[in-house]
Amino acid sequence: MTLFGLAGVANASIVTFTLSNEVSGSGGELTAPITVTLDDQDTAGTVNITIDMSALPQEEFMSALYLNFDPAKSPAGMTITDTGAQASTSIIAGSDCCKPDGQADHDVQINFPEAAAD
Repeated sequence: MTLFGLAGVANASIVTFTLSNEVSGSGGELTAPITVTLDDQDTAGTVNITIDMSALPQEEFMSALYLNFDPAKSPAGMTITDTGAQASTSIIAGSDCCKPDGQADHDVQINFPEAAAD
């Protein structure tokens, strides 16, 4: 399953998105939502991204998260570091570098391990 979020320009210390529908796979609604929280911690040039998938049952998982970046700036200069218990498998960043299931271009793709096959 792949998920992505879209939003207008936000100017706040903390912004939380609730993701509840698949982009790929069955395209249906998730059993429990995934939350993505962006927190600038009132520090210029820093944003912490917290992805909470803890409410999902084992058979539901997220394989990738796609984000957009300020079009006036280049995401290529970002430093992205895993700090949580579940590390990503890869992170791709670049202007319009990533297309979830052929959808619109996104600037950041964070990939996660997929669930084990049955």
